[in-house]
Amino acid sequence: MDTNDPQNGWTEYRALVLSELERLDTSMKNNHDHHTAQLLNVEARLSDKLHNINNHLQATTVEVTALQVKAGLWGALAGLIPTLTVLLLRTL
Repeated sequence: MDTNDPQNGWTEYRALVLSELERLDTSMKNNHDHHTAQLLNVEARLSDKLHNINNHLQATTVEVTALQVKAGLWGALAGLIPTLTVLLLRTL
C-alpha cells in the first residue's frame, strides 16, 4: 500500500489535517492575545485599587496620629487639674 497513492485518500486527508492544525494554531494565538489583554486590564485595575487603598491607609495613619496627640493633650490637662487643686488647697 503506497502512502503517496492518490487513491488511498491520504493527500486529501493530509490537507484537511494541516488545515485543522492551522485553524487551531490561529485560535490558540487569538485566545492567548485575548487573555493577555484581559490580564493586563485586571492588573491595571488592581494596581489602581492598591494605590487607592494605600492613599486611604496613609490618610488614616495621619488621622490616628492627630488623635493620639489630642488624647495626650487632654490626658495632660486631666492630670493637671487634680494637681493644681491639691496645690491650691495646700496654700490655703
